[in-house]
Amino acid sequence: MNGTLQNMHLWRGLQVADGGVLAADLNLGLFDDGLRIGLWGGTDFTGDYKEFDYYVSYSVAGFTFAVWDIFNYSPELPFSKDIFNYNKYSTSHFLDFSVAYNFDTKLNVPLRLYWATIFAGRT
Repeated sequence: MNGTLQNMHLWRGLQVADGGVLAADLNLGLFDDGLRIGLWGGTDFTGDYKEFDYYVSYSVAGFTFAVWDIFNYSPELPFSKDIFNYNKYSTSHFLDFSVAYNFDTKLNVPLRLYWATIFAGRT
């Protein structure tokens, strides 16, 4: 479990919240932490930005595969209380798949290659 306090929230280069954000991540590692199941949530101090996500990831041989169910229910986005609504016209809910590879360099410089795509819901 961990928490963060940020002066703004960026996600893949997009500014999601322009004020202070409080976020928390609660996850459980299984099989020597190769499999992770978790919940992530965040909100800004004004209540304009709210997000609740759940995810699963699997890491092996430098690769990490992850699926995130992202539910951003900020006021300016379409909102549906149905947690299983992935209709891009009526929800801000979407599923995201990612693959990452961590290179093991002799220079002790962290290098990570990351690719992700939204495959269901709001695009």
